[in-house]
Amino acid sequence: MDTCEVHAVGSNNPEYYGPETKQQRDDRLNSKLKEKFGSLFTESNESELNRQHLQQERVIVDLKTLLPLFEKKCSKDSCSGACKVVNYKLSGGVLRVSWECSSNHHGYWVSSQVLCEKNGQEIFSTSMLLALGVIMSGSHYDKLMLFSKFLGLNFISRQTFQRIQRLYIIPSITSFWEDMKSEIWKVITKEQLVLCGDGRNDSPGHSAKYCVYVLMEQFLDVIVDIEVTDKRQTGGVSTNMEVYTLKKLLERIVGKLLVSEIVTDASTAVMKLVRDMKGNTFFAVKHCVLNKIFIFYLLHLLYSGKYSF
Repeated sequence: MDTCEVHAVGSNNPEYYGPETKQQRDDRLNSKLKEKFGSLFTESNESELNRQHLQQERVIVDLKTLLPLFEKKCSKDSCSGACKVVNYKLSGGVLRVSWECSSNHHGYWVSSQVLCEKNGQEIFSTSMLLALGVIMSGSHYDKLMLFSKFLGLNFISRQTFQRIQRLYIIPSITSFWEDMKSEIWKVITKEQLVLCGDGRNDSPGHSAKYCVYVLMEQFLDVIVDIEVTDKRQTGGVSTNMEVYTLKKLLERIVGKLLVSEIVTDASTAVMKLVRDMKGNTFFAVKHCVLNKIFIFYLLHLLYSGKYSF
């Protein structure tokens, strides 16, 4: 029977679970993680705001079929005057229509809810969601802009997209990730972990400017940590970014999480990193071949009562 015993936690500690199978351990941790993730979504102060603006159905409408709806009887009480569209404007995926009737009544209609106001300027839900959709879908602004051009769909400008991304989307994503990471670490802090890591550059070869390195727990399928490196941090040498980023992650994790193994792709630079760090921490290096892909096992921290961090 595959067992996972928690040696470092005494039996008098309420967190002590004793011998348990790997499946029991995974089910227990997944249940805790699911509960923590659920609380992040439901207990947020912005949850009601999300329901009002995000969870709304939207449609694509031809402008020629929409504008005639404003050229009817005046909507003011006791006024029988005929209305006409005075002006309309398309901007950021939002339509603004101004109308007036023969009795000099005026009206204004906008196709999106107002999310907020900043410096006297209205920020619309549709414009915000268009920018958010580009980021969250992993797409690219130019691709969606071209798609919108073929469809004849009004889209946000590049300047608006970059401003919304910088001021609202990236800070919100960063804040949410920090909250999620904190909850993940609380759940797994006393557990033996097998972390799988790999890095990806924004472009191939020596032209790469950024490297993103991700560490994920093998059996729980959750991201434990992530780091982004700029080429300027490695003296302008893009080939050094992956090892540099992994080193930053290991320095942040070791001593806080109980890492049993880390699995990553084979690299002489990674091997050298292990040798350099070996004197300060307890590592046992393993390597094997699987389906002709070299898998390099790093950081076998000796987890027993003899050692402590």
